[in-house]
Amino acid sequence: IGVEYEDCYFTTGTLPDDVFNWFNDMMLGGNTLQNLTLYQTDLNYVVKAELDIHDAFIRDLFVSDFDAANNVAGSIQFIVVPGQLASQTPSGTVNVGLQQKLFVVHNFNVLNIPGVNTTGVSKVKGLHVSFPKVLQPPTGVGGRHEFAPGQPAFDDIQIEISTTLGTGAHDFDVWVGTFANGNGTPKNGQIDILSANLATVIGTVQLFDMTPSFFPTFQTGSNRRTITLHLGRFSLQ
Repeated sequence: IGVEYEDCYFTTGTLPDDVFNWFNDMMLGGNTLQNLTLYQTDLNYVVKAELDIHDAFIRDLFVSDFDAANNVAGSIQFIVVPGQLASQTPSGTVNVGLQQKLFVVHNFNVLNIPGVNTTGVSKVKGLHVSFPKVLQPPTGVGGRHEFAPGQPAFDDIQIEISTTLGTGAHDFDVWVGTFANGNGTPKNGQIDILSANLATVIGTVQLFDMTPSFFPTFQTGSNRRTITLHLGRFSLQ
C-alpha cells in the first residue's frame, strides 16, 4: 500500500450507462476522475464487505466482439486506476434493481457506413481502447505512485462481410482503391446493440475516422472477406 494501489478490474454483462458516460467524458477531456463503491454481498444482497475507490480513471475498456453466428452473452470489460482505496464497515443491503441492458453478441444491426452496403456484415472485432498510466510527482509522504491518464490509443478493428450478400465487399474494394490512388477519405459508422427480441436499440457504438489498413482478396471463411480498419476513436451510449 505504501508503494502503489492495484488497478481494479471489472467485467459486466450489461451496458453500464454510468461507465459509458464516464468514458465519453474522458474522451472530451472532462470528468476524468470518478468515485466508485464496490460491494460484496450474500445471496440476499446483504453487504458483507465494502470498498470505496476514490479519484479513479479508466485505463482500459474492451467491448465483446459482435458475431452474427454466436449466441453467447456479451460483456464490457474495463480497468480503473484508483487514486485511493478505503475499506468501509459493511452495513445494509444493496438494491441491484432489474438488469435491463443484458446483451447477446449476435443481437446487433449492421454498421451504418456511408457508401458501403453493410447488409452482409457478420462480425465486428477489436473494439478496445487503452489510456496509458502517466506517473505523476508524489503529493504525499511515503512516495506512493500516483498516475494520470495519457492520450487514448485505439486498436484496429476488423469487419467480416459477405461476398455474396449485398455489395459490401465490392464497396470496400472501391474505398480501399481510392486510398491507394491518394484520394481516400475517412468514414464514420455506427453499431446498434439490440434487445433480446431485436425490437429495441439498447446501446450504440459510434465509430469515427475509420481508414482502411488491410483488405486481402482472399476469403477468410465461406464467402467471407475481412477488412482491417484503423479507428480514430469510438464512443459508447
